[in-house]
Amino acid sequence: MTRISFQTKSCCFLAEFNNSLTARDIITHLPLDAVISTWGDEIYFEAGIIASCDDGALSSEVEAGDVAYWPQGRCICVFFGPTPMSKTERPQPAS
Repeated sequence: MTRISFQTKSCCFLAEFNNSLTARDIITHLPLDAVISTWGDEIYFEAGIIASCDDGALSSEVEAGDVAYWPQGRCICVFFGPTPMSKTERPQPAS
């Protein structure tokens, strides 16, 4: 696991990236400078990279605290709680 830091003007938090091909691709492009957007209790930003995706690791199930790569938008997403697609208190990604 690789620990990375997310920093904004108002906060800083740490996340652990697993050893997947996708995570390794993203890590090689760090640091990133991006504009953050929100969608419910999710923040996301365009990474400006095309990361490889482990077919076996693709999932639409996430938990609060998860960091994920959204290949369609080339974005990194951080989930803190429900999103507009959620039917429960669990985050539900757009796709």
